[in-house]
Amino acid sequence: MHSVKVSSPPITVEELTGLLGSGEASSVELVEASFERIATLDDGFDGLRAVISLSPHAREAAREADARRREGALRSPLDGIPFLVKDCIETFDTATTHGSSLFRGWNSTQDAGSVRALRRAGAVMVGKASLDDFAAATVGVSSLRGTMPNPADMSRTVGGSSGGSASSVAAGYVPVAIGTDTGGSLRIPAAACGVTTIRPTPGTVPTDGIFPRSLGQDAVGPLAATVLGAAIAVDVMRGFRGVPDDRCLAPPAEQARQDPHRVLRGLTIGVVRGDLTVWGHMVDPDVTKLVEHAVDVLADAGARVVEASPPAPQLLDATALITYESAIAVDAYLAARPTAPVRTFVELVESKQYSAAAGVAFERELPENAGSRQSTRLGVMAQRAVLRQWTRGFWDSDGIDVVMYATTQHVAGPIGALPTGVYTRWAEHADLPALALPVGFVEVPGGALLPASAEFLARPFREDLLVRVAGALEALLVD
Repeated sequence: MHSVKVSSPPITVEELTGLLGSGEASSVELVEASFERIATLDDGFDGLRAVISLSPHAREAAREADARRREGALRSPLDGIPFLVKDCIETFDTATTHGSSLFRGWNSTQDAGSVRALRRAGAVMVGKASLDDFAAATVGVSSLRGTMPNPADMSRTVGGSSGGSASSVAAGYVPVAIGTDTGGSLRIPAAACGVTTIRPTPGTVPTDGIFPRSLGQDAVGPLAATVLGAAIAVDVMRGFRGVPDDRCLAPPAEQARQDPHRVLRGLTIGVVRGDLTVWGHMVDPDVTKLVEHAVDVLADAGARVVEASPPAPQLLDATALITYESAIAVDAYLAARPTAPVRTFVELVESKQYSAAAGVAFERELPENAGSRQSTRLGVMAQRAVLRQWTRGFWDSDGIDVVMYATTQHVAGPIGALPTGVYTRWAEHADLPALALPVGFVEVPGGALLPASAEFLARPFREDLLVRVAGALEALLVD
């Protein structure tokens, strides 16, 4: 049996904004520190291999941020803060490889919408983070950069497909990174690496300029050390620039940190304890113990906690769009990019320049293997409407505000292996926002501390409830 322990988070957005605000550090110094940490930890035989490339313009952007601060013309709470970008998200000034040797050196003509919003807010992009090729797997392996080990234990996986982004935050390269999530690709690595992530309601953060997996399931979101850091990043990517608004997430995250008992009072949390697994059903009792402790903490602080049932497994199985949308979405993406090294999804698959795990997904998504795409997709869309209706009705009947369960049923597995016991698909199949939060650490043989994670769901566009509950829990677990 493992023993359960709690560890402190990596460097936070709040810490760095405090250093900038007090004059104890400049943005240039933060960027240099980021570069130095990447140089120290990322390369070599025992490197984390979480970063594919560095931005040649980061120092210049940092100098501009420092000048704005001196002039009192800050653009947002992230002005001058370094961040990394998952390398399936386009940037105009740094190659976008999609994690594959096929796109080595390929350059986009513009930033993706999410990156553009962050840069306009003054955040400083320091580089591109590694990922499973084309965001098509969850094993933390890039054919371009190699296999990514977990910063907490080099024998363990970072998960995927946003593994490099999660690892970069956990290792202290940057306080925030952005990634994508189609079927758990933010939440799986967040759970494996012990960081926080928010998968926003589809459509609230722009998804233009990302390599598509499914037009109906793709989402862009942040990975950060804290709920507040992730909330600030979502606000910026949604374009709110720090201005108070009833849809901004930073204010409720701040309130949750300052007065968790008051924030939780009157909220009902539905706890799901099974039947959500995507693949693999092995349960780590110490992960269960940490999640149950988190439930108890919320109840003791004033939240109403009730048992919640998940959707029927067959309904979740019938609502996955990716198999039927991937080829169509990729064809459209490549058609709009005449300089790309391939022109179609089939050409990409035939190139064989991707990891074996990505190949498994691609083979399933080939037109000849996916069946009648249009008719099947229409059937899936109809089932998704059933899932949304069931979810809404069940939550309404019990007055549930937020649903909670383990993000994964056990700690990170062997390096390069497929994560099992994953509980992430409800959100992407029902168009719900989700947040994954570390809730403690498990000591494994050899002494490493590996994180356990809880996931929270809310109704569409109610990310504010997610940051209230998760932010309050984060504050209470630290006390």
